[in-house]
Amino acid sequence: MNFLDDSIPPSLGNLMNLTTLSLSYNMLSGPIPKELENLSNLTSLYLSNNRLSGPLPRELGKLSKLEYLYLGSNNLTGRLPKSFVNLKSLLGFTVSGNKLSGEIPPFIANFTNLTVL
Repeated sequence: MNFLDDSIPPSLGNLMNLTTLSLSYNMLSGPIPKELENLSNLTSLYLSNNRLSGPLPRELGKLSKLEYLYLGSNNLTGRLPKSFVNLKSLLGFTVSGNKLSGEIPPFIANFTNLTVL
């Protein structure tokens, strides 16, 4: 079985028409590139079960069409960015299995369409 075992290339942010980015269950490491903010048509971002590290980029909060954001089982640190308040279309959101800190932000209660948290 082959796995991707490098970092996520920032150049993926150039794929402006992309609606789904699914890179779960690989061995990707390093930070989530802030350039993913350019994927304005993205509805699904699956990055779970890798070795991604560093803080969650606040730029992901610009992905207003995002319905599924799965980031669980990595080595992500820090708090959920306040910019995530803009992700009002979320149906599924996971960050479990990381090293996040702080409380669950109150804006999560505004995600009334969530079916997975």
